[in-house]
Amino acid sequence: MGIWKDAFVAPRQATAPDAEALGRLVLDLARSRIVRTPWTLVAGRVDVNETLLWSDGAVWQAVAGDPLTDARVLAKGDEVLDVLPALARAPVGDEDVAVIFASLDFDNPRILEHYWYEDARTVLVCYGLSRPQARWLVMNQLMDEPGGPTQQAGVCIVHTFKFGEHDPCPAIDEVARRHFGPDLVHGLTLH
Repeated sequence: MGIWKDAFVAPRQATAPDAEALGRLVLDLARSRIVRTPWTLVAGRVDVNETLLWSDGAVWQAVAGDPLTDARVLAKGDEVLDVLPALARAPVGDEDVAVIFASLDFDNPRILEHYWYEDARTVLVCYGLSRPQARWLVMNQLMDEPGGPTQQAGVCIVHTFKFGEHDPCPAIDEVARRHFGPDLVHGLTLH
């Protein structure tokens, strides 16, 4: 059966989002074969602690209209390069933005090794928050336990998975270090 988990990685110092930097991160995730398209770009008020959901087209609670989140779809696409002009037009810095990818790319042997076998329900989201939010580093929603420590995040990566190693994924961390620097903070929440 398995338990759903959301893994989090961000720089220790919360950084303000920048459309160009966010675009470079998104392109690197695709070129490094970490994620698969299609992608969806949303903007509005986004909760970085919101549980990621999976379904066709990477529908996530903010897109589905969760009352705790007020976000609208700005753009969707199958070509990762199309996210750059979409981000350039997005209200990055004025509103929360998130680029949602359909799943991790299991054609990458490093992803497959870490997550054991292909599971297309593994949504990955790159957040660019208009102001830092406190992200739970440890939380067990299944047991309704209070959360553990938090980390202020402005730009971060969160992905969901059901099967695989609980340690941070080395392939995702490699990309995160290139964009966030060497001082990373990780979290894992269960739901």
